[in-house]
Amino acid sequence: MVITIGREYGSGGHETGRLLAKRLNLEFYDKVRLIEKTKELHCEEEMYSFLNEMPADSLLYSIAMEDTGHKPGSYPFRFLRKLAEQESFVLVGRCGNVALRECPDATSVFLYGRTEARIKRLELTQGMSEHAAQKAIRKTDMDRRRFHEYYGGEEWGLARNYQLCIDSTILGPEATAGLICDYLERAGR
Repeated sequence: MVITIGREYGSGGHETGRLLAKRLNLEFYDKVRLIEKTKELHCEEEMYSFLNEMPADSLLYSIAMEDTGHKPGSYPFRFLRKLAEQESFVLVGRCGNVALRECPDATSVFLYGRTEARIKRLELTQGMSEHAAQKAIRKTDMDRRRFHEYYGGEEWGLARNYQLCIDSTILGPEATAGLICDYLERAGR
């Protein structure tokens, strides 16, 4: 079983993913844990830009990828697919819905929320001012959109690109994790 979680900044996606992994007794992969895993497997160099959500958008890089026939994300996506063959996990971010779409036991989730609620969450959890939270939401969501479109080749957050979309700011992380578990049970996962 693999569950991928795409999320808007401030929607509680990271916390929801952790709770879900704990509830289902699955490995939890986020940026930090994936970096550790790539170091264990000695492939951190190939994964650096991808794991740091930095599109390698230079002209030279694009030309090199065209010349070699590789698409952006081809190595990272193969890495994630191989990992999915070896173990069950919850993956937060990293174009998981695209990379693992063909895995028969993968479920893709997107968490979003009203901007006001996400601002309040960041004020409470990160100690940000309202202005700083607004700014961080705009920047982080734009960065995630660019990253997803660059590596995944599709629109980030578009409902049809995920199996389940939830306004997690209404439920909170604990209830959102519960709703995902209910969905998995009803879907026979």
